Amino acid sequence: MGTHFANIHIQTDQLEEVLKALQEVNPYRDQEIMGHSSKNIYVVGEYKKGWISVLNDFFAWGEVSSFAEELSSSLPFPVLAIGYFDDDVFEMNIFVNGSESTAQIWCSDGVREDYGLEDKEADISILAELVGREYIDALNQLLSITDCEQAVHALQRIIQIPLWLRSDWLDTITDQELAQKYIQYHFTSN
Repeated sequence: MGTHFANIHIQTDQLEEVLKALQEVNPYRDQEIMGHSSKNIYVVGEYKKGWISVLNDFFAWGEVSSFAEELSSSLPFPVLAIGYFDDDVFEMNIFVNGSESTAQIWCSDGVREDYGLEDKEADISILAELVGREYIDALNQLLSITDCEQAVHALQRIIQIPLWLRSDWLDTITDQELAQKYIQYHFTSN
């Protein structure tokens, strides 16, 4: 079995707005799942100014994008969802105002067929608007990559925030500077 992770990144520095939106759209706030409420725990951080990252133990490829889409309907900022599954699939979705703006799925044709995945190819103009026109060449290179792991690393270099990250990995990260940028928030019903 390979690596699995999923996370969300919001292009803003408005932490309070993000926290309020997370509280509003958290689908588990009134539930305890399997005897605990860890789905209500979000790890939020601003690694790079202008990008707030959201992690949760239960984010997974195939599910994180629906949460990001809903979250984007409560925020006036672009929301980037990242999902990586078993070294076979890397999916990137960008949502604005509750709708998918663009997306890309990196995987082999065999994996695409086995999982019944759409052939999503990102709109370079939307990506350039998100990260800056100076990254057009790097974005074109990113979209031409076929290997999932290489695509994650390329996107990470472009936006300069950690993508290879899960909330349950923060306890084992040796880079204390990275770990200290993330704070745990527990959302429950009022």
